[in-house]
Amino acid sequence: MPAQAGPATAGQPAAVHRLVAAEDRAKLEQILGLDHTTLGEMQAGLVIVSPLLASAAAALLPRF
Repeated sequence: MPAQAGPATAGQPAAVHRLVAAEDRAKLEQILGLDHTTLGEMQAGLVIVSPLLASAAAALLPRF
């Protein structure tokens, strides 16, 4: 069982508690599906921006 995050106890510095809390948070985010990678964020942004770029290109490019 992981150590609880909180005030430092004898023999365990506060840095250890922060590390354990960060690991627990990362595990919880992964379980809940809240962990977003940089690639995932870029893909989501591309879905939003691509129609705007296509419409801007259609409006600004001369008609042949």
